[in-house]
Amino acid sequence: MADHDDMQSSDIEPSDIGRRLGGVAAGIDVGELEAARTNIDGVVGRRRTRKRLGAGLGAAAVIALVASAVVLTIGGAEPDTLVTTDDTIAPDIAPDDSVDAPDPTLALPVVTAQPVQLVDGAVRPGSAAGANGAPQFGEWIVPWADGFLVGTTQSAPQRLPDELPAEVLALFPQEVIDFFDGDLPDTVDEATEQLSEAGLLDAVTEVIQNNPVASDAIFGAPTEAPTLDVRFTVDGVDWEPREMVLPSGATYLSSVAAVGDRLAAVYSVVDPLTGSSVDGTITVATTTDLTNWTTQDIVAPSPSELPDGFTWQASAQGFAANDNGWVVSVYGSVDMDPYALVPAEVRDEIDAANGMGVSTDELGITIQYDFDDTGNTAGRTRTFTWDELGVAPDVAQLVSGQNPASTLWAATWDGEPVPTDGPRDGGTIAVTPAGFVQWTDRTWFSPDGVTWTANPLPDGVSWVSGAFDIDGGLIVMSSNETGETSLHRVDDRGGNAVLLDLPVLASRSFAPNGPSGGSMTSGVVVSADPLVVPGEERLSVEADGYRLTLLEPARIFEVTEVATGVVVVSQNSIGVGAADDSNIVFDDAGITVIDPTTGEVLAMFSNEVINASEQAYFDAAGGDYTPDFWVIASLDGERFVVDDLEGATDGPTSLATNGTRLLVQSGTNWTIYDLA
Repeated sequence: MADHDDMQSSDIEPSDIGRRLGGVAAGIDVGELEAARTNIDGVVGRRRTRKRLGAGLGAAAVIALVASAVVLTIGGAEPDTLVTTDDTIAPDIAPDDSVDAPDPTLALPVVTAQPVQLVDGAVRPGSAAGANGAPQFGEWIVPWADGFLVGTTQSAPQRLPDELPAEVLALFPQEVIDFFDGDLPDTVDEATEQLSEAGLLDAVTEVIQNNPVASDAIFGAPTEAPTLDVRFTVDGVDWEPREMVLPSGATYLSSVAAVGDRLAAVYSVVDPLTGSSVDGTITVATTTDLTNWTTQDIVAPSPSELPDGFTWQASAQGFAANDNGWVVSVYGSVDMDPYALVPAEVRDEIDAANGMGVSTDELGITIQYDFDDTGNTAGRTRTFTWDELGVAPDVAQLVSGQNPASTLWAATWDGEPVPTDGPRDGGTIAVTPAGFVQWTDRTWFSPDGVTWTANPLPDGVSWVSGAFDIDGGLIVMSSNETGETSLHRVDDRGGNAVLLDLPVLASRSFAPNGPSGGSMTSGVVVSADPLVVPGEERLSVEADGYRLTLLEPARIFEVTEVATGVVVVSQNSIGVGAADDSNIVFDDAGITVIDPTTGEVLAMFSNEVINASEQAYFDAAGGDYTPDFWVIASLDGERFVVDDLEGATDGPTSLATNGTRLLVQSGTNWTIYDLA
């Protein structure tokens, strides 16, 4: 199964010139002309992250939890990076009180971990990407017929206009005008390469960044719709193209799964200019011949009638299916366009400024713009109450009080999708012949996806980060409150957990990140690292006599009293940030540390202090991380294939199993593992 975001602006990947010319380091989606015009670019993204998350320190506080854990990245990317796809959602670990939990009935794991048998010589190299017809990249892989089907959405290159208006040309240095001599390349990619080789890219970047009219002109040309490339292989060595006709209205498949001879895909009809869903409808489509589809629609209603400037968005995550039917987590959110809400004179100021950042609360919105070159300091700050903007209180509450809770929808293959009474905390979902299992702060099971019961997590487990199925049950990957990782074998209802002694876990820390796709069946790709690397740079900040440190890659927050060296708070990033159940609290002002014994405030780390510390950290090359990728796979939970994927510097992309074989894309190579 593959599980992705419904197509957002970042899904149509811009070229380097799109990233560099569109703003500070993050890029303008070539379709989002309004965003390009207003320079709502990487500055916005960074400012929002810092205001909400405390930059790198806070990114770990909202650690993404994999709803369909297939490719797990352990340890993490740079602390300033938070990967967000529809596979991930910020956790809310408070129990879901809307559902009555029965008394515990599941057995707890044995005290001593059960040894496992390792299978040697299981790997057989396949083709390198691009050789023998092998795809360069696999967004999703599913078992199909007696082999594997691999699909990739290919975005058409952003075209440049035939010529630029005279007033736009006048903005560029004469050497840039002379370089092209009135003959622009066909695409932005070509322009990027040529400007870079000529040493002119920085000069063009500055012009585009500071002049929205230039952004409009360069990124305004229409772009062709994405296409789907599908390949088939039996052995990972020889590949052939397969024709696959997408369902009507689908341009991007957010999830793909195969159940027997049925291929199922999840998508939303989107606006090609914004990447946003047209009407909030999510469709599950199925086919047996890759051409003719049947569809089932999920209609997630907006909670209120929304005025201009607000849109209701619904996205699907964690799609899981078996012979009887499917379940999927549906998240709803209200998007606000602050640019459309503020007075015209403020829009004019933003147009002429460098970037814009936005924060909201129950009182209104605060807009910062005209940032300096570092993206940290805004020249202007304006605050507007909701009443001043003409926004009704119920709509304001939808924006300022959004909760990342989901609703599980379920259906048989020929039935009507219905919302269920399942958990709303957005944890990992797995599927077995007996039904569906989801993990939040508890273990949930449903035989049909509609009716759910809950039991405790395995002993010592704080959060389940991933799972894959085996004969008669599941392998569950989890972590405790100090970041230590464990593997359990559970039955097909998620119960009777048995702790496993897997050698790869020794002295290593596993933690999830966003998967790019694949199948949950019989295996998983992880990256592993020591819990704390001696001598490694750490992201830390000091205030009020205390030091707050983010221990990577374990993503543990540690608060130390500087004078004594005593650690007063140590907390896993899961659960951090909510005042009700955390000793480390995030808000617009910064990060507050609460004494776990007295409940009093120990220290307050302001955003200014955090930003300065973070900048020094990255200036000193902190946060560099080279992941060590491993395959962990099993058919029965007793015999395991464990293999270090050497040379996978770019990270594995996807995997799937077909019978006793597992296909993995590792960096630029395709590999087959024999699991029997």
